[in-house]
Amino acid sequence: MFKLTPLTLIVLVSFSGFAMAGGNRATQTQSGFDNEMALEQRGENNSATQEQRLADNQSSTVIQAGNYNSADVLQQASGHKMTLGQTGNDNRAAVYQANAGGGSDASILQLGDANIATLNQQGGDSSNRATLYQEGNNNIHTIDQIGDGLSTLTANTVGNGNTITALQQTGVSASLFQQGENNQITLEQNGWSSNRDGDNVSVVQSGDSNVVTLHQLGFYPGKSATLYQEGNNNTHTIEQRNDGVTRLTANTVGDGNIVTAIQEKGKSADLSQTGDDNQITLSQGGSPIEAAVNIAQMGNENSATVDQSTGNHYGAYATRLDQEGDSNVASILQSSGLSTIDVTQKGNNNEFAIDQDTVSGAIVGRSTGNNNIASISQDTSLTTTYLTQEGDANLATIEQMGVNSQAQVDQLGSSNQVLISQNGPSELLGNSATVMQTGVGNTATLYQQ
Repeated sequence: MFKLTPLTLIVLVSFSGFAMAGGNRATQTQSGFDNEMALEQRGENNSATQEQRLADNQSSTVIQAGNYNSADVLQQASGHKMTLGQTGNDNRAAVYQANAGGGSDASILQLGDANIATLNQQGGDSSNRATLYQEGNNNIHTIDQIGDGLSTLTANTVGNGNTITALQQTGVSASLFQQGENNQITLEQNGWSSNRDGDNVSVVQSGDSNVVTLHQLGFYPGKSATLYQEGNNNTHTIEQRNDGVTRLTANTVGDGNIVTAIQEKGKSADLSQTGDDNQITLSQGGSPIEAAVNIAQMGNENSATVDQSTGNHYGAYATRLDQEGDSNVASILQSSGLSTIDVTQKGNNNEFAIDQDTVSGAIVGRSTGNNNIASISQDTSLTTTYLTQEGDANLATIEQMGVNSQAQVDQLGSSNQVLISQNGPSELLGNSATVMQTGVGNTATLYQQ
């Protein structure tokens, strides 16, 4: 369980040089270099407006303690710093930093109910930095970071019904955290990255009914995402497209979780689920040199669906799937390239289906438990299958339709069945099949053409 303590650096700190607004409306405007502006308001129905125009290295601070406060801040040019803190109900904060040169910093803290924070950082050829924290009910974060430099975003929310929506462009990183109920995160990262590490995101959600929607659409050198959910009814939806290496790590602990991911170009995915009724759907496409998938599911009624297509005969895909629990289902499709599949199932009523259309494709399958079903189809040439099933009433069906195929099946138990069909022409070494069965009432059928 992740737990975040409230930030203490903003709200209750005393600042020197504040302009006191007497609980009413205040407007402050500055032009010129290296200016500082500070405002504190305590009371109800206050509003604050600050503007720092067309000069570098400006500093702005707004503190509001009370109900129905609003704050609007505009900073132009480069190298600005903005600190805004609101304590109370129904607060709203809007910060706009127009950056023509060096990076700007913005920090926003809201403690209370129904708060809204909107931050827009634009322009600049070096990094902008944003830090936001909300604790309370029905809070909303909306962040835009658009420019040519490296930007970073940290947004944390503790409470109920929170939403984080963010857009980042050009070599960016984001760290997002939510603890509570009915939270949602939507993040898009796009543009050409000048950061040698590409675009990066880390998301943690601890609570109920959380949703993460991630779009990483940037170009070279690539993108990476690390996602963690702990709770009930969580959903991950990830899209990683365009050039560069893509890396995805998604872990879920809880009930009813769903992970849906699409990856293009060079890619890797490490996905794990621990809990009940989990689902994983992964699609990898494009023309990479290689791609790798590792999936682990521990729990009941899990399912995993993997679709890999290299788009050429030279890419290499590798899929490893481990399922431990009851009623697991796995479906894997591989096409083109030099690819391998390794599947392990431990539990009851496990079932996996593999369709492999790759040159020199290799499949290794292991099932330990009751009522396991394995269905394997391999096309093209030089394919191999090694399958081991341990338990009673297991069923294995293997169809190989390429040249020089090999199949080996070991079944340990009673009332097991295996059917092997090799339909491809025999050239060079020819097709071969080996079946070993131990127990009572087993059957084996072999067809070769």
